[in-house]
Amino acid sequence: MKKVNLKFLFLFAAIFGLLVFLHGSGFLSPVEGVVQSVLNPIAAKFQSLSGGFNLAYRRQTDKVDLAAKVEALESSLEAMTVENASLKKMEEENAKLRQYLDFFDDRNGLRRVMANVIARGGFDQSEGQGDFFIDRGSIDGIFEGLAAIDEKGALIGKVIAVEERSSRIALTTGANCRLAAAVLSGGRTIGMTSGNLGLTINLDFVPQNAEVKEGEVVVTSGLEPNIPSGLAIGRVISVDKGTNEIWQKVGAEPAVDFDKVFIVAVILP
Repeated sequence: MKKVNLKFLFLFAAIFGLLVFLHGSGFLSPVEGVVQSVLNPIAAKFQSLSGGFNLAYRRQTDKVDLAAKVEALESSLEAMTVENASLKKMEEENAKLRQYLDFFDDRNGLRRVMANVIARGGFDQSEGQGDFFIDRGSIDGIFEGLAAIDEKGALIGKVIAVEERSSRIALTTGANCRLAAAVLSGGRTIGMTSGNLGLTINLDFVPQNAEVKEGEVVVTSGLEPNIPSGLAIGRVISVDKGTNEIWQKVGAEPAVDFDKVFIVAVILP
């Protein structure tokens, strides 16, 4: 076995030496040219394939990197959107609070409790938009019968139920809110409001001989305990004397856009 291997090694060395000699002397140049002409296209093909694989790999890597960057940008944009919404909400709250301060600065005698609207309830045909629930209650000095206003001083409604740390406000358009009111006309007509299906306000018990015109403002009359006079309730939109010999029908639209109310002020006596 050792002799065979030795002979093979001597044979391989002899052939290798012969090839080196022939290559150095130039005898193999024609053969090498033919072989090179055959192998060059194959090598070029392999090189092209290698370059294509490399390019495809880089493109795939770039796609993965781009997808990661896009995901990171989307997360950053989502965070910025949430932060911007929070800042916008704070800005709106600050603007409303400044308006409340301006209103009460002009009326030095009024005390108030600021509260957040935490829920809305009573959604049915008779109450329309329902009542407001706020996060202040008896512990804050609130009790039934007090008026709640928006940042412009317009009447939102009346407190009708109180817990220790929460209260319920019946809106001026609801069935649970009745207010002593007046129309700011020449005779300062007196009446009583009632909600109309959560949409508008009726002014009841207005005498037939009272001059009430569309566009006039309905305000609190001051004849009701713990509710100051002059708070805007709404504006007259209809007057119907009808056939009743005693009373005429007066309709008003509320002075408050309830959908935009999220902070209220409850006026203390």
